[in-house]
Amino acid sequence: MPGEEGEASTSGRLAYPEIDPKGGPGAKFPLPSLIKALMEDARGQAAKFQIKDPYLLVRPDASHTILSPPPGCTAFYYKAMELGLRFPLTQFEKGILNAYNLCLGQLSPNSWGGILAVQVICNIIGVKPTLTLWRHMYKLFEMPAGDHGPGWWCFQARRGYRTVLDLPTSQKGFRRGFAFVYHGGEWGIPTVPPSSEPNHCLNFKVPELSDEEAVAAIYFQLEAKIVDGGEVFVAGNWLPSCKQFKNEHFLAAFGLSPAFPKEASLAFLKETDSEMAERLTSAALKAARIRAEMKANKINKPSKPKDPSNPKPRKRKERTEERVEMTEKALAKARAETEASAKKARQDPSAEVNSPRPDSERGDTHISFHPSDFEPVRSQGHVQGTSNPSLAERSLSEAPVPFTQMSKTDKKKRISDALEILCTQTDRDHINEVNGRNESSELFRSWMDFSIRMTKVAEDRLALVQEIQELRDAARSHFDELYDNEDKRLAELRKEEAEEKIRKGEEAWQKEQLEWKEERANLSLAKENAESARVTAETKQAQAEKELEEVKLQLSAAEAQLKEAEAAVSRSQEEWFKVWQGSDDCTDFCADVGQSSHKMGEDEALARLKVALVDSCPEADWNSVWSRYQELADAEAAEIKAKMAEEMSSDSDSDDEEEDAGSTEPPPPEQPAAGPST
Repeated sequence: MPGEEGEASTSGRLAYPEIDPKGGPGAKFPLPSLIKALMEDARGQAAKFQIKDPYLLVRPDASHTILSPPPGCTAFYYKAMELGLRFPLTQFEKGILNAYNLCLGQLSPNSWGGILAVQVICNIIGVKPTLTLWRHMYKLFEMPAGDHGPGWWCFQARRGYRTVLDLPTSQKGFRRGFAFVYHGGEWGIPTVPPSSEPNHCLNFKVPELSDEEAVAAIYFQLEAKIVDGGEVFVAGNWLPSCKQFKNEHFLAAFGLSPAFPKEASLAFLKETDSEMAERLTSAALKAARIRAEMKANKINKPSKPKDPSNPKPRKRKERTEERVEMTEKALAKARAETEASAKKARQDPSAEVNSPRPDSERGDTHISFHPSDFEPVRSQGHVQGTSNPSLAERSLSEAPVPFTQMSKTDKKKRISDALEILCTQTDRDHINEVNGRNESSELFRSWMDFSIRMTKVAEDRLALVQEIQELRDAARSHFDELYDNEDKRLAELRKEEAEEKIRKGEEAWQKEQLEWKEERANLSLAKENAESARVTAETKQAQAEKELEEVKLQLSAAEAQLKEAEAAVSRSQEEWFKVWQGSDDCTDFCADVGQSSHKMGEDEALARLKVALVDSCPEADWNSVWSRYQELADAEAAEIKAKMAEEMSSDSDSDDEEEDAGSTEPPPPEQPAAGPST
């Protein structure tokens, strides 16, 4: 075997080959403690996880990985077996592994909790678990490589679904806790990691659920509840716990373990755990309620998971020609209004201040605070050039840094540029015309004019900045006030909605409790009726069996009589006559005939005797004569009967002797008394 070379060393410890520096399943060797446990008690380890024939637990060697199982074997993790994985695998489990192109050694143990839980719930609510249902609720992702390297995958529940409770929060150390299981037949799944990547594309383009699959999906959906003033999502229905997967009766009750028969385990579970029996009944009733609501169109099927690889294209809204024409008109109108307002602003009178600039009519100069009035004054001989501004104008208008934050050099440049704009050629000509004595005062007045303008601009800017800041502060305070009021209103609204949901939930719970009590009472009554019906049926069955026995006896007697009648019918007329002659009926008939004949002759003789007596001896008493005759006749009849009885007894004795002599003639059947046919 592959592990014979590294089975043991001179120190008695297991020797391992060098670990693959890339990590992954090929760098994880079995734990020495696990190998030792399998060497000491392999049968106990197999019985712990119900590994029975035709499966066999195989101990790994020190050099084995999940990539190199022995022939006919596949690797499994002890953590997965502790979570409820059993052999043989169900068709649903094989379908998942084949669809996602995974082997048992590539799947994390926690994934089996969800796989088993889906099968349990589907078994309870009467829905067949399918791959489409699984894809709707779970997605496959690769576990972070970390220090172990890549190569392990895990199923994660999608948002809004939960199938199992109490999953282990940590799966640390499962990668080296593996062994092998042998199966002589076909596994039906990959026994080693396939060469191609797992089919994680099944996370996308999930087909639509059928009606039965939608019932199971709705059952697994989470519900929103208010807990400690916040909204949390919890399971709305009963879900199995990973702790229950350690109970072999629980697994066997849903066909997930070969330890016990399914029906016997389910009956045992219901009898020993009344709470579990109520949960199973509640889950079945919940599924029936979901089916009824779906049939009544009160709830819809869950929507398919979003597919980020295929986003829905956004439809471009095309504007109609009428809207385009209206837009062009609106733009033309707005442009005309802007030009009119600008023209009107230029024509408005501006404020006047004393200025050294001469005027054509008066010594004062008109100075405007309007932005358009700050344009440089052109001389009479100035020829307007192109509309492109000078370098100084562009540098002044496009300066990104405020004046107060500029360096001294930049400030000087800014002032010189401003002077180039404000002190025009007309100003220079005027300065050149004045004499030297008035030159300084004229320059001072020009500087004062410039200072007034700059001061006014600065004051206006500061006022504008202050006004903007006040407006921002007011807007912020107003927004905070509105936000607080709206937040308070939403909180009150959520509180009312939560209270309404709680009230409805309590009413629904109370209603369900009443329904359960009624159902329990009905079940108890039905059980009592069934018991009474069973007792009645058993009584009727016993009576029917007794009557059947009587009928059988009567049928046997009737069959015997029928056989006798058939035997009698088969006899001839002469045989009937011979048999009748030897019967008591013939004797009685002959006696009756003789007696009747004798009586008739006697009556005729007595009648003649009476006539003769009256004729010969009229004084004689006929009644006394008749009485005496009757006494004599009775005595004679008794004597005759006694003789006949003796003769009959002698005949019967002779018949017995003949039978003893070996007569094979059966005794004649008893026939009703009747005379011979004439």
